Amino acid sequence: MNILLTNDDGIYAKGLRTLYNRLKKDGHNVGISAPYTNQSAKSQSINIKADYTVHQDSKYEFGVEGTPADSVLFMLFSGNFNSFHPDVIISGINFGYNVSSDILYSGTCGAASEAAMNGYKSIAVSASSEDDSSLEKAAEFVAKNIEELVKHVEKYTYMSINVPVNSDSVAWEPCRLTYFAHCNKIVEGESVEKQITIYHNVIFDERDYKDVVKEDRKEEADLKSDCEVVGEGKISVSLVSVVPRTFSSKLVGMKLR
Repeated sequence: MNILLTNDDGIYAKGLRTLYNRLKKDGHNVGISAPYTNQSAKSQSINIKADYTVHQDSKYEFGVEGTPADSVLFMLFSGNFNSFHPDVIISGINFGYNVSSDILYSGTCGAASEAAMNGYKSIAVSASSEDDSSLEKAAEFVAKNIEELVKHVEKYTYMSINVPVNSDSVAWEPCRLTYFAHCNKIVEGESVEKQITIYHNVIFDERDYKDVVKEDRKEEADLKSDCEVVGEGKISVSLVSVVPRTFSSKLVGMKLR
C-alpha cells in the first residue's frame, strides 16, 4: 500500500515514527508530510495569508512550518507527492485520546478531516499514553488491520481509532461519539511576564447527548460510546462524517421580527 502519514505532534514525534517504522516493516511505501513543530489542538485550521517554510528530509518526507491541515494540503497539492498516489492518509499516532468532542479541537483529527474533505481515505490514530508499549500496540493494530480498516472508510468520512494502554490488540468495538464539554478555569500568574494558566475540567452528560443521537440515527444510539469502549480497555473505532449537517427544518414556523 501507498500510505502517507501526518500528525499534530510534529514530524519527529515518537508516535509518528513508531507507526512509520511498523508500516515500513510490512513493506508498505510510506511518505510523511507533518508539522515541523508541535501543533496540538489546532483543529482543522489553515494558513490563508501567511507563507510557510517546508523542510525536506528525503524524497517523500517533509516538515511543514504550519498546521496539521496545512501539512495535508501540502502533500496533496504541492506536486511533491504526484507520483505517490496514496491509498490512505493516516494521522498519528497521537499522544492522548481523541474521543467525544475532543475531535473538534484535535489537530490529529483535523488533518484526517482535511484529507477526507479532499476525497482521500483517512484514519486518525490516538493512544492514551506516549510510552513505548502503548504506541507499539496502536501501531500493531493499524498495521495488522490496515487493508480491512481502509476498506471500511466511506467517502467524506474519516476513521478515528483510540487505543488504551491496557488494550489487547484484538479487543475492539465500533462505537459512536459521546459528548463532553471542556470547562476552562483561567488563573493569572504573578511573574514579571504575566502568565495565564488554563485548567481543563470535563462536564459530561451522556443522557442528553444520547437522546439527540437517537432522534437522528437510532442504529448509532444502540452502539456504546467511545468513552465507554476505551473505559473497558478496548480499542474504539468510529467513522466520523466531514459533511456539514444542519437541523434547519426545526426552524420552519419560527416567528422572527
